[in-house]
Amino acid sequence: MSVKVEDMIHVMRDVLLLENQVPFLLLELLWRNTNRYSLIQTMAWFYGIWCPIEEVFHYLFENIRIPPHLLDLQRSIILHQHNVPVATDTNQTQHDPNDVLVVRYRNISELKAAGIGLKKGKTRNPGGISFSNGWFYSELMLPEIVVNEITVDLMFNLTAYERCHDFENDYGICSYYSFLDSLVDHPDDVKELKLQGILLNSLRSNEEVANFFNTIGTTLVPEKGKYGHIRAQIERHYSHKSLPTWLALGYHTYFSNPWTIIAFLAAILGLVLTFIQTWYAIHPPK
Repeated sequence: MSVKVEDMIHVMRDVLLLENQVPFLLLELLWRNTNRYSLIQTMAWFYGIWCPIEEVFHYLFENIRIPPHLLDLQRSIILHQHNVPVATDTNQTQHDPNDVLVVRYRNISELKAAGIGLKKGKTRNPGGISFSNGWFYSELMLPEIVVNEITVDLMFNLTAYERCHDFENDYGICSYYSFLDSLVDHPDDVKELKLQGILLNSLRSNEEVANFFNTIGTTLVPEKGKYGHIRAQIERHYSHKSLPTWLALGYHTYFSNPWTIIAFLAAILGLVLTFIQTWYAIHPPK
């Protein structure tokens, strides 16, 4: 039976609605054979656009947990960590334990202005976020983000699922998207994510993506402990400004426009020519 792509997309969006979840035990009764693992495998492969094929394979190989339904299985695959480096604060021993930071939310444009660059991670796992604070350049590593009509629907349903009263969980999806929402305020933030190859956008515009993050962020209840160390490291970068940070802020403030750079270079050239003219006026060649 041939199925059109657009019809398949409608089916995928419909079966991942929270209100349409069918219990796994019922699916097992309707399955073509008694092989429970083949059913879980088929459910996992049915929706593999979030994770690369090898990540789905690792999840299936390393887990024998029976999911309550399809949406829960997708959440488990997204949050499953296989060879994901654990982000730690390598500088935490250098700080006074009584030094309490007031952590502020800063978008990508503000991070860039303070000398913090973005780097694409090697996975799409939310646990792959890390921050490296260098002397001359700091980097925030983010996993690859896929935004299209299907993932938008999936994220709204996953965050709603995590907020269900009878589901005890660590709010992994809510915390992740709350963190992303703090980074994305404007279309320029989305543009920077795309330039670094972090964001794969299939929506119509950068503004639409920014609106998605801002909309979903207003309804989230993140776990405070998740990504707290990342926010603290970024705040320390701001609070303890070094020469590179000041240079980055100065560049963003005064030289973000190419015309100001041209005007600055022209002024330097004018000073050099004036110095040479004055030199030869005082010391004429013999």
